[in-house]
This record gives sequence, C-alpha cells and structure tokens, in this order.
Amino acid sequence: AGAQRGYHSLVVRDDAGINTVADLKGKTLASQSQGSTADTVLRGVVFKQAGLADGDVSVMGVSPAVAVQSLVGNRVNAAFLFEPYDRIAQLVAPVKQIYEVGQNWPFPCMVVITSGKVLEARKDDIWKALDAQQQAIELLEKQPAQASKLIASYFIAEPTLKTLKQGELARETVIEDAIKTQEFTPTVTDKDIERMTELARIMERDGSLKTRDGKPFDVNTVLDLEWQKARKL
Repeated sequence: AGAQRGYHSLVVRDDAGINTVADLKGKTLASQSQGSTADTVLRGVVFKQAGLADGDVSVMGVSPAVAVQSLVGNRVNAAFLFEPYDRIAQLVAPVKQIYEVGQNWPFPCMVVITSGKVLEARKDDIWKALDAQQQAIELLEKQPAQASKLIASYFIAEPTLKTLKQGELARETVIEDAIKTQEFTPTVTDKDIERMTELARIMERDGSLKTRDGKPFDVNTVLDLEWQKARKL
C-alpha cells in the first residue's frame, strides 16, 4: 500500500550565497544516509537536473533532527529535509527553501512493506493494519488539527517551539501546518510504479541495486496490490 508521496525540500542558510541547486557546488549539505530513498533522489534526480556531478557537493548523512541542528549551528550550508523537519528548520534557523521535490519530481517516498512469508501467514492481520492506516490518512486529510495532537510530540519534544521570528509556537500548530502541505495516499498508482522503476534504474547505475541475473529489476515482482483492489481504491 501507499502512505505518503515525496515532498522533500532543499533549505539553505541565508548567509551561504545559495539561490539555486547549482549553487550548491563546493558547499556542505546534510541529508539522510547514503543509499536511502532521499539520498537516491537527491543524487540521482535533484543534483543531476542541476548539472551537479558526484563530489561537487559534500553530503553528510545524518538524521533529520541532526540536520536541523547542523543548520542552526552553521555546520552545514544546506539540508535536504522532509516535513515537518523542513518547516521546523525554517522556523528555528536562518534558512530559506529553494527547491521542493514534490513540485518537480513527486515520488512514493513512504509505502507499506512486509515479507512474502508474513503476508501469506497473516494476510488478515496485514489487511486490518492497512484498513487502520487508511483511516489514519483520512484523519490527516480531513482533521489535521486533531491529527496533529496525536503525533506532534513525536517530532517536537517540548510543548512549544522557539522560533526566530514568531516567538513561541505550539508544537501542534507547527505539525498541523506541515500536515496540510502533504499528500497522503493509501494506494500505489501506475504513476508511482513508474517512479519506482525510475528509482530502480538510478540505483542500478550507482551500483546500489543488483539482480542475480544482471537484468533490470522489475518492481512489479515485489508488488501485491490485492488489498487496494479489493477495497476498490
């Protein structure tokens, strides 16, 4: 099943002299660990579109929270972040957003996976979990204020967030605003599968994905969309 489509942002420090993705050449950027989906999209799509080659940008693989703190502490010039961390960064650090992958190259960054063995043995339980996730997505889409009360503490430990320009903001407000910018979906569409295939080609080119027979990887071999078809989604 699906979960969320990719809305990763490039945020840069105001004092870094970066206005376009190409300006990242020679700069330091915080992202997720090498080989992650975010890293694959960053290197294989964002950098490539900007004409940046391997080694042009020094990429530091860290957690999103550490990336935000690295921006605050001026240890990096930029970061590639997903919500709500890009929103948090823009509130607590002197940064601006210069690129949003969801506007240029949306992709299924979050999906539901399980092993074939578990799916075979516990199909009913898996489907119940997918039904529950569909309900959660409906809450996120229709009642973001209520949803934010349930999840805000996972992202912001303190009840309020101290911002540079807006004073103290309730963490629920920050997360509610982040929720409203996102696209959540319980389905995997044909367009999503096309994007997965493109990602597979990128991973094959950089050597992080290899098949036993040397043939291009077919993402359809690891997809079971019976649940969404049965639910007529």
